[in-house]
Amino acid sequence: MKGQNEVLVLIMITGILFAVIAAVWLWATPIIERNKEISFLRSTEDFTKDLANEIKLVAKNGGKAELRANALSPKTTILLNVSDIQIFTITQDTIYEKNFEIPLKEMACGTTAAIWGLNDSDVICILSVPIGKDNVRTRFSINFIQLNAGTTRAYKITLLPLTQISSLEKASVLLENKGVQETTADGRTLISTLIAINIV
Repeated sequence: MKGQNEVLVLIMITGILFAVIAAVWLWATPIIERNKEISFLRSTEDFTKDLANEIKLVAKNGGKAELRANALSPKTTILLNVSDIQIFTITQDTIYEKNFEIPLKEMACGTTAAIWGLNDSDVICILSVPIGKDNVRTRFSINFIQLNAGTTRAYKITLLPLTQISSLEKASVLLENKGVQETTADGRTLISTLIAINIV
């Protein structure tokens, strides 16, 4: 009889232990997933800032550069245009305010021109928009704006995208300075630094 009690107690303790482990697992899984998504969003934000800085360095100093996108979500894509870069990621929730464009730097989102020597040449913004019931698409955008130097000259970084849209999962962004191009309109000479950008 005593041996049967010990076996029953052991079975009960094992059952309670499994129940506790299952409860902790059920409780912890959403927290782990949420922290993973926060990490993806922060990594994408950091990557966006690093990409803008790298483009400005290549524009200023010439040459080539490569930026690796290692820590981004597999659901991250990049869209390249002549004047801006848009990086999209999809998560179940966001750490940013939804349906509101948030500037990450001094310039307001939508700014198209500023003052050379006083302002940065890039505007970085974030916009999180719910899609469906369970997902949020967050867009990280880099816009290169015209910097006016008085009334007769202006400077701008112009992108030459070699890829239009691509996944950023374990990809590299290649940058190359292709020189400058001058155009004149309305009595102002615009000096554009041409940066070729490719995703490989």
